[in-house]
Amino acid sequence: MVRSKEIVWFLAVLVLVLVLFNRVIFTAAAIVHAKFVMTAEEKLERRKARFEQAEAAFEKKDFKTALNRYKQFLMEYPECGFSETALYKTGESFKFLGDYDKAIDRYYLFIKKYPYSKLANAAIMQIADLRQKEEYLRVEKQRVEFQKAEKAFERQDIQAALAGYRRFMDQSPESSLDETALYKIAESYRLLEDTVNAIAEYYRFVRKYPDSRLAGPAILHLAELYRFKKMNPEALESYRLFVKKFPGDRNSESARYWIKELEK
Repeated sequence: MVRSKEIVWFLAVLVLVLVLFNRVIFTAAAIVHAKFVMTAEEKLERRKARFEQAEAAFEKKDFKTALNRYKQFLMEYPECGFSETALYKTGESFKFLGDYDKAIDRYYLFIKKYPYSKLANAAIMQIADLRQKEEYLRVEKQRVEFQKAEKAFERQDIQAALAGYRRFMDQSPESSLDETALYKIAESYRLLEDTVNAIAEYYRFVRKYPDSRLAGPAILHLAELYRFKKMNPEALESYRLFVKKFPGDRNSESARYWIKELEK
């Protein structure tokens, strides 16, 4: 009988200990949750604060900081009420930083992700505007490169001129100035007494621009260089071509003379 009472008391104490232990655990968990787990309202406030930090940098025209903050915001909150504006503003930030390619990529991403946004049309217009600016900057860069080469040629710095014309041709093979640049490359090789490359470039010019105003001088130089290299059949063919295309040119008499000489 005594033994049974002891067991009952033991079980009662054990239950009491377990109840108290559970309460301690529950209370500790509640404290941790309250301290480290934000409520929905707190999360919204934090999200809003992070977005406003990016907006503040953008308003101050600190576009580099703004861009970094928008990108960080989108990494943390890719789908929220502020994400649409944040993504659009990354495009705007790249635009103001002068990185038009990345700006265009961001605008395209925005249109793909938010095709029905009120900002979608603005993104389309920005792409069109930046494409136009890119084209202008490309043409302007080509023009500057060409002018540098021209000035070097004028001051008879032929090596620098040749390098400049070649850079220009690499950047803009279909430019309206390509014709002059190619001719000047041939001229530069001739002035540097690099006969082989001069012949190659004059020949390329004549084939590419047979009706150019510079075709006459190019053919004549080609004929003279062939003759200098003792390539008489090629020289004769070039002189004949010159006389045929430009019979009234002041150099045609000289060309006819060499035709007779080479036919002997």
